[in-house]
Amino acid sequence: MGLLPVITKMETMEKVWKDAGNEMRLESYVVPLRRYLDFLRMPGTVISLSGTTMDGKPFDIEQYRGKVVVFHYWATWCAPCIRQIPVLTELYEKYGEQGFVVLGICYDNELERALEFVERHELRWISLFDKDWEILNRFSHGNSTFSVLLDREGKAVFYSGNDELREKLAELFAGKEQ
Repeated sequence: MGLLPVITKMETMEKVWKDAGNEMRLESYVVPLRRYLDFLRMPGTVISLSGTTMDGKPFDIEQYRGKVVVFHYWATWCAPCIRQIPVLTELYEKYGEQGFVVLGICYDNELERALEFVERHELRWISLFDKDWEILNRFSHGNSTFSVLLDREGKAVFYSGNDELREKLAELFAGKEQ
């Protein structure tokens, strides 16, 4: 990715602000752009992540070294996140025994509602509770449909949609099909 996505993101942010009757100030660009540039630099770097699961247990991504991990950002009100659940379930069933893990990152603001969502949608993976959006902002530049995929060494690899995820997983698990 180059400069064009950064400029496009800036223009999109500016249009939203102007449509709302606001003026964009320099600091309105700086934080989102810094996050986005950090996000663009992430591929190939080993990711460290710790937090608390939705059931209150401590979590550290180190426990998944040796596995392929995808972050699934979700909230109870996020339609694209919900549409991704059947795809992730399918991929989890296909590659789970070979070391594929889905790590949910719930950025909803109500834990009780989020727990009901997990039960209703039968999510079979651990989810971290990210009420303050710290993880979402760190690893997704604010776009919940653009996710991080970690290889077995814990290095970040990216995909932008379900087809790209399927292709990357097929590549990572080549020769290991059941």
